[in-house]
Amino acid sequence: MDRVNQVVFRAGTPASRRPGFTLVEVLLVLAILAMFATLFIPGVTSILREMDARGPEQIVSETVLAARGAALESGRTVTLHYDAEARRFLADAPSVPTEALPAGLKVELLPPETGATVLLGGQLVETGELQRVRFFPDGTCDPFRVRMQEGTTAPRLLQADPWTCALSPVAAKR
Repeated sequence: MDRVNQVVFRAGTPASRRPGFTLVEVLLVLAILAMFATLFIPGVTSILREMDARGPEQIVSETVLAARGAALESGRTVTLHYDAEARRFLADAPSVPTEALPAGLKVELLPPETGATVLLGGQLVETGELQRVRFFPDGTCDPFRVRMQEGTTAPRLLQADPWTCALSPVAAKR
């Protein structure tokens, strides 16, 4: 009989004593969530936009790998050179993208190893810039380096692996 009384007692509990959330509590939580969303969504979208933005190194690397791919697909040698006026790499294959690099960025194609240097303004500057780089149908390329410098910042140097044509940063010498 006790069990029957317990069931009747629970079923007869007034609505104000049942567990749950009131309408005011639910609305308060929704208002707090809306406030956080308005604060954080603009920040998240700007972070995502920055992550999607491609830097000069990525543009150059994609162009180099596209030239290698064009040589592999066509079965002929593809030549790539840098046009400073247009601020872009140009290839003799139409499938290689020619995206412009940022203004104020100086780009040079250099031989694979340190060539002749000249002391200018207290810094050693390499001479002997390459006019072009060739990508061969077997997937290899001429060994080369790419030197990029924005304004007065320290130059960034990328070296191409002649077997895969992949670019990798060159450690600064001390």
